[in-house]
Amino acid sequence: MLSRRGFLHSSLMATGAALLPREAQRPPLSFDLHTHPGAFFNKGKPGYVGDDSLGGTVRGMRGGRLTGAFFSLVADAPLIELTPTGVKTRGAYTPGEAVREYERQLALLRAQLRGTPAFAATRADDLLRAQREHTVAAFLACEGGEFLDGDAAHVDRLYADGIRSLQLVHYVPSALGDLQTQPPEHHGLSALGRAVVSRCNARGMLIDVAHASMETVQQVAARTTAPIILSHSILSMDSGRLLGKLCKFG
Repeated sequence: MLSRRGFLHSSLMATGAALLPREAQRPPLSFDLHTHPGAFFNKGKPGYVGDDSLGGTVRGMRGGRLTGAFFSLVADAPLIELTPTGVKTRGAYTPGEAVREYERQLALLRAQLRGTPAFAATRADDLLRAQREHTVAAFLACEGGEFLDGDAAHVDRLYADGIRSLQLVHYVPSALGDLQTQPPEHHGLSALGRAVVSRCNARGMLIDVAHASMETVQQVAARTTAPIILSHSILSMDSGRLLGKLCKFG
């Protein structure tokens, strides 16, 4: 049975909420910088959890009042293997193979988003739409630059397809720059990597420096004309000195 004090408290809360402007009753905006809902890119591999897993994850996001997130394709997914001792890489793409893998993953993600309480988002105000409609704004991202197939101009295609964030490197040795878990090859960004940074800036695509080596991150921070993010992973050394550069657009 509800006590008199409890009844008065509940009544006052309900009355106050009703009197608030509609905007004030909405949940706050929140965003996850890096997600792989349902690991959709693993379809066809042993242990794939099934197409329904993405929808379940999205419903959990909505239940947790998440407004939006980057839903990330994994550019080197066919070239990496999770083992008890860590991630192992194997082989490399042949010419054109990375583009076909990109098209496969993009089609999978689009198909699995249908029927979920999420929508493919491309604009900042899509976050306000998601907040208003109590849905999840799914901004598309790519983890790793292999889908570019060695051509910075392919950034334009990714952008046209709705990709809004590009993580330059992941686990396999990258033509764009050095990463944390492979021996250095480029002393930071390669010429291709520098061209990709400039192309992303021109298109308005957010650059993610997760998994990149310290030298690569420093060179991206020095070159970019737009804010960048470090969505996950860590910087192994000199993090304090770099913080100022990462935050210089704040």
